[in-house]
Amino acid sequence: TSSAVPTLNRNTSSCALMTDENRVWLFDCGEGTQRQFLAYPAFRWEQIDVIFITHLHGDHIYGLFGLLSSMALFRSTLPDGGGRVELVGPKGIKDLIDHVGRETEMRLTFPLAIHELGEQPEVLTVADGPLQLPLRDGYSVKAFPIPHRLRSYGFVVESRPKPGDFDVKKANALGVPFGPMWGKLKKGESVTLPDGRAVQPDQVLGPATSKKLCFLGDCTDGAVAFEGVGTAADWPPVIEAAAGANALVHEATFAHELADKARSHGHSTARMAGAFAKRIGAQLLVLNHFSKRYTEHEARDRGAALGALVQEAQAECPGTRVLAVRD
Repeated sequence: TSSAVPTLNRNTSSCALMTDENRVWLFDCGEGTQRQFLAYPAFRWEQIDVIFITHLHGDHIYGLFGLLSSMALFRSTLPDGGGRVELVGPKGIKDLIDHVGRETEMRLTFPLAIHELGEQPEVLTVADGPLQLPLRDGYSVKAFPIPHRLRSYGFVVESRPKPGDFDVKKANALGVPFGPMWGKLKKGESVTLPDGRAVQPDQVLGPATSKKLCFLGDCTDGAVAFEGVGTAADWPPVIEAAAGANALVHEATFAHELADKARSHGHSTARMAGAFAKRIGAQLLVLNHFSKRYTEHEARDRGAALGALVQEAQAECPGTRVLAVRD
């Protein structure tokens, strides 16, 4: 959760998402990532299905090579190495993996499929598309270019809509007998009653629900353009796809008093993160990627405590819960 360099309490960038079927999707892999797996035993190397790399700055990828090597060691006794792992990232990620693997004799014991993203928004889970993610939970994933000093991406992950709550009173009023028919309706299937009447799921179920996560790599608001790799024009497709997100993970490298510095380096302030959360209607805003000048508790001469960043973001999105994530 630290930007650029680690601190005593924070490693560089990485975030793990646990799916409903206990599979791990990793977003970025900064130095020290694999050590964090040891600190959180609920997350294991053999659970990793997908690794998303938002961009190729070192604080987001230097832990990748060690992680892949450790995964190869711990998955070596599993059938087919524990299954294929998907690596998704910007153009250049394949050459980087090939070069480091060759020069360091990195021998993977599992299939690694590398998919390089382009310059346009991309749906990664189309059945006949270029990437076949192991989507046993029915998730969809979309990737979007976002403004930074070099090509960076944001990802919107959404689960398949699940049928709403079953309304027993409505079922009884329609004469649906308790038993297998209730089970079918709960699954979203229609049933035919003994008298020949058909009952549709929407007659007894509440609104369908899904989960949506928006994870953004390093980014700024687009007020400063970086040689064609990021402008404000990148944002509308992201905003549309991320609307109503249950959770938004957004960098907050600086407080807004350093907005000019943030923009010149392709980064965001906590206020920018809060404004984006409000714009998409996020329920939860998770701030990360903090400059080392910000501490857990007491302010330093050059900056503020993390609590001040939370307050700054919260002022922009009063209807959203805001927290500063910890390692």
